[in-house]
Amino acid sequence: MSEFKVFTEKYIELMLLGMMVVAVHSEIKIATLTRDKIPGVKCVVVDAWNELFSKNYTVADWERDDHFVVVDNFETECITFLTLIDGETVVGCGGIRQLSADTCELKRMWFLKAYRGLGWGSTMLTQLLHIAREHGCKYIRLEVWIPEKQTQAVAFYHKFGFYEIEPYCESRLGALFMEKKLSLL
Repeated sequence: MSEFKVFTEKYIELMLLGMMVVAVHSEIKIATLTRDKIPGVKCVVVDAWNELFSKNYTVADWERDDHFVVVDNFETECITFLTLIDGETVVGCGGIRQLSADTCELKRMWFLKAYRGLGWGSTMLTQLLHIAREHGCKYIRLEVWIPEKQTQAVAFYHKFGFYEIEPYCESRLGALFMEKKLSLL
């Protein structure tokens, strides 16, 4: 499966100065990452990180610290890497990579603020879990950096059945480690 398309017509109600305004129509899709979209993925990750943690990092800062190895080498590092595309713009991302014969890891699942809370994270995670099952994974793990700053993310993963586990890799950022047992297809 090279591309998942999710076309939707969204009508978002906004309250502005006591008046109801209705509108927003766009074509949004979830697609497999391609090389030309890597810069967009990097911008989403850094923008979301900066917004969430009140930082001012650049893509170059992250590249210097090797935080984009999985993204740059997604063809060999990942089972799959998906992007959320609005028009031609990357607005979200997430991937999975194999850790062992029966275990994979969720990587770089980030969305721009305007796309959070609209169901896109759930849609993407559901697709990633399905792909993990198709590849024979029985477990999927993840690492949440600085969990006290990412309480919404932790709650989101709990909602999907992830539970806390002991660290499975070294982490520089005081991470929370989680795992989910995948049901069979």
